[in-house]
Amino acid sequence: MDFEQTMMELLISAGEARSQAMMAIQFARKREWAAAEQALTASGEAAKGAHHIQTQLIGADQGVGKCR
Repeated sequence: MDFEQTMMELLISAGEARSQAMMAIQFARKREWAAAEQALTASGEAAKGAHHIQTQLIGADQGVGKCR
């Protein structure tokens, strides 16, 4: 596992999740419900991706607290 690449993927996924969630809020304020729903779904998918990467990192260090 390339630690730096994995960390970048985690940051990108988490950032995308946040950006999409903020877009969903903006669409909802404009009462653009379909666009808000689409952005919220995209946010959830990005968050799942970040969670998957985080789980890989936790598994890689085997609960020790330091990735090898």
